[in-house]
Amino acid sequence: MYYQVDRDDSSDFFEYTPTEGEKELVIAMMEELCQKEDGCSMKELYEKYDGDMTMGGM
Repeated sequence: MYYQVDRDDSSDFFEYTPTEGEKELVIAMMEELCQKEDGCSMKELYEKYDGDMTMGGM
């Protein structure tokens, strides 16, 4: 998992490995957002795009 720190004059990316509990929380939050915004699970959203999904900015 990557995160970005923005400063007035620069931006830096760092890698972070979440604990198992943090991983489960992130997955649950992503599932909730998929249901709220698209009315489907993450798996269904992924399949909707034929598995061709990338994260912007990375």
